Parts: sequence; structure tokens; C-alpha cells
Amino acid sequence: HRLSVLLDSAGRYDDAQAAARKSVALYRELGGDGLYSAVNNLANVLLNLRRYEECEALHQEALALARSEEDRRYVATSLNNLAMLALARREAERAHALASDAASHARARGDRHLLCIVLHTRGRAASMAGETTLAAACYREGVELARRMGAAELAAYHLTGIADVSVSKSPGVAAEILNSALSLLDQCGAVLATDEATFVDAVRHDIEARLGRELAGGDAPDRGKAADFERSIERALASLDRRA
Repeated sequence: HRLSVLLDSAGRYDDAQAAARKSVALYRELGGDGLYSAVNNLANVLLNLRRYEECEALHQEALALARSEEDRRYVATSLNNLAMLALARREAERAHALASDAASHARARGDRHLLCIVLHTRGRAASMAGETTLAAACYREGVELARRMGAAELAAYHLTGIADVSVSKSPGVAAEILNSALSLLDQCGAVLATDEATFVDAVRHDIEARLGRELAGGDAPDRGKAADFERSIERALASLDRRA
């Protein structure tokens, strides 16, 4: 199971899938408390491989397991994962409903880290549905939460969302925010999951369409420099203030 998680984090999805399937098979055969995590992990790998039907079935199985154990953290995690799958399928309304439900469970449990993750999903769903004001509110809450936790990687994901909702009015600022987000992710050694990478590419292409590639900073010399955590967040929050 741990090998599969590491391979998935490194973007080696085919190898991760093979390891995850073995893990699930062993837990089904031997039993134990790890079946939820094994099933959930395999479903996440399949999402990265765009095998949506099997991914859906496994996430539904994981959700049923979580509910049978009355574990709100697992319930929130599975609801969020189903929301991410809905985003990949461009099902904005379903994604928003699932993410909203996940956020309620995360808040009730007092799980700040999980709530921060779910807020990003909810923001993306709202943006996809054209509800940019709600999306901005989700990203604001999420990035402020990540800031209080000192969670640079989580903050970076919310910065990509803030770039998305900022691009129509301030494409130059959106480019700066996106580049800061990508720099923070680089510093954290994060590899974007397939759907997140698709989302970031879409934001970048929108910026480039408005500014041109050179001004958008796609290959800017400062892309590789370390982004300042506090300054990146302050810039993003200021952008949200201007669009409010």
C-alpha cells in the first residue's frame, strides 16, 4: 500500500496501479482495518489514469465502508474524492454538491487539513459552474487556513484557483499568482495529479491567450526561484479584494 502511494505521488501511475491492486487483493483476503485506505488509494490511482468507471465504483465502495464505520474523516475524504472525479468528468453541479457535503463533515470533525483540501475542490466546482464569487470565497478561506497551518503545498493549490478567478479582470496579476503557486509546488516537491495538471494548464492557457506567452511568464527566468510564502499569499488576497 505505501509503495503504491509513493509511486502515485511520483507520477508513476501504471506502477502505482499494480501495487495498489495487490494491496487491495491482500486486504480482501486477509481482512483488517486497512481495506478502506487500500480501496481509496486504488481509486485515486485510477483517476490519474482516467479510468473513471472503475474509479467511481471503488470510491463508492470506500464511501460505504466509511459510513459503516461511522468515520467522518473517511466519509469526508471519499465525498471529496468523488467530487474530484466529477470535476474530471466536467460534472460541475455534482462536484459542488459532493464537495459541499464533504466540507460539512470536515468542519464537524474539526479537521483543518482535510477542510483545506475540500475547499479547493469546492472552489473548482463553483468556478466550473460559473459561480466565481463563491469560488473566490472558498479559495480565500482555504488559503488563509493553509497560511495558519504553515502548509505551503495546500496554499499553492488555492493560489492556482485564485489565479483562475483573477484572470478575467487582472491577467497580469493572475500570471504572477500562478507562477508563485507553481514555484511553491516545486519547492515542496509536489507532482500535480492528472486532473490538477489539466486545470493548471487551462488557467495558464487562459492567461497566455490574454497576455501572450512571454508576458504570461510561461518560461520566465524567475519561475525557478523560491517563491516567498507570505508574499505570495498577500498578493493573492489583494487580488481577491480587488475583484470583490
